[in-house]
Amino acid sequence: MGKGIFVTGTGTDVGKTYVTGLIIKKIKENGMTPGYFKAAMSGNEREEDGTLLGSFSYQDGRQIVSEEVSETMRDILEKVVSQGGGKRACIEGYHIGGKTATSETLPRSANKYISSFLGFVPAEDPQLLGLCIINNPQGIYYGGTICAPVMREIFENILPYLGIEKEITENEEETMLR
Repeated sequence: MGKGIFVTGTGTDVGKTYVTGLIIKKIKENGMTPGYFKAAMSGNEREEDGTLLGSFSYQDGRQIVSEEVSETMRDILEKVVSQGGGKRACIEGYHIGGKTATSETLPRSANKYISSFLGFVPAEDPQLLGLCIINNPQGIYYGGTICAPVMREIFENILPYLGIEKEITENEEETMLR
């Protein structure tokens, strides 16, 4: 069974919009396998004045889906970015998988939304996972329209830093050789 590393980012105030980034970096040297999930949760309970009452932590890891199911889901989610509502997360030279979401909050008549996009790259062997959530966006509120471009920009900055190279397609290679 493999291992994984779980890293979370904190919310960032962007005008009246809150963007929460979640980045999970899969470290190959630790042997993480597709479909392997490692949950890690910890926290502190405090009084209103900040006095620590107690701490807790929980870790569990197990295989939750077969490699075949994992591969099928990665292929489907890659099409969300290459052909569907997540197109705004597309980066030339990378196969990105993702899922868009738009939810109306309660009460429904308030016309307030939560928009999100979860993306991972490379789709065929995920090394990086990112989640953008925008609470109560103003104007356009679809996750694929406003959150996918945020993840694209984050991925464009992080991928070279992590040494994850672009893939050159056969068509691009033929064009370069001409």
